[in-house]
Amino acid sequence: MTDYDLAIKDVILYLTKVVSIRDALSEGKTVSLDQRTNLQTDYEIFVRPHADAVEIHEPGKQEWHGYILRFDNPVEWAVKESSFFSLNNAIVFLNRLVGRLTYYKTHPGQFLPEQRKPSIEPALLIDKARLSEVRALKVAGYDLTRLVCLCEELDYCYQVGAYHAVIMLTRAILDHVPPLFGCKNFAEVANNRAGSKSFKQSKDHLQGGARNIADLHLHGQVRAVESLPNATQANFSPYLDLLLAEIVRCHKVTGPCQA
Repeated sequence: MTDYDLAIKDVILYLTKVVSIRDALSEGKTVSLDQRTNLQTDYEIFVRPHADAVEIHEPGKQEWHGYILRFDNPVEWAVKESSFFSLNNAIVFLNRLVGRLTYYKTHPGQFLPEQRKPSIEPALLIDKARLSEVRALKVAGYDLTRLVCLCEELDYCYQVGAYHAVIMLTRAILDHVPPLFGCKNFAEVANNRAGSKSFKQSKDHLQGGARNIADLHLHGQVRAVESLPNATQANFSPYLDLLLAEIVRCHKVTGPCQA
């Protein structure tokens, strides 16, 4: 049986190394041959067995998380190229691996890697195909890197049950996207009558529901008795999907669009 505590510790230690190299690259430093060799060796010893155990990636598969790969997974890509972009994708992959290991640790009996594949994948709030559309989008005057990152972190937090973080990241997305609709804030986006009836209702749910729930948890002070958020309370997936779909629809033609 998998020792999930040890597995999580191993992956996090390796993740820390990858992050430090990524950050060094962002400061203009280079990755030495020794560093790449150590990354490869440590991956084979400390990470690959755990990734294989929970079958987070199918060997030989050339697509992962919306990206076309030349290697079996993003870590192998990062070891070979060691670019900021490839290392960043490796970090996302490793975070998802930690999330998967944590999920199976806290849900014993749901997955026995020695016997079968998981019957249920950890849920995602952001549809993979939709996120791929956002990644591929080119919007004049706007960099969508942070929006993509917020969506990826939202999925990761939801998978590991970090529902306070899910709620706060949902609000962060609402605060981030208004310029793509030609607005200063999400209240303006919600109050603009343009767009389909479904999108208008979706905006209302996000503004009146997601934002209010985020305010409750962001600004709430300690009390004698607490009630914590759960998966249902934190899940605004259909409304976020409509929001992202509208961004894609508008900016496939021109931008910024009107909400």
